[in-house]
Amino acid sequence: MAKTHNGPTITHAETLSLAIGKLEAEINYWREQTAGDPEKVKAAAVIVAPHYRKIEALKQLYRIETGTEY
Repeated sequence: MAKTHNGPTITHAETLSLAIGKLEAEINYWREQTAGDPEKVKAAAVIVAPHYRKIEALKQLYRIETGTEY
């Protein structure tokens, strides 16, 4: 007899979407916190630069997983 699974199910695509959303939210946070101060904008740019590369990598993985663009 097959076992039933009653717990929550999360797909790889959903995990990738959540990761992309989290990184985008962090970028927006820094954008809001540094608005109007050029020195802070430069500092935040260094902080969020890796986020953009990670987002692009995650979007590629999403496309591979789902066959569609994020």
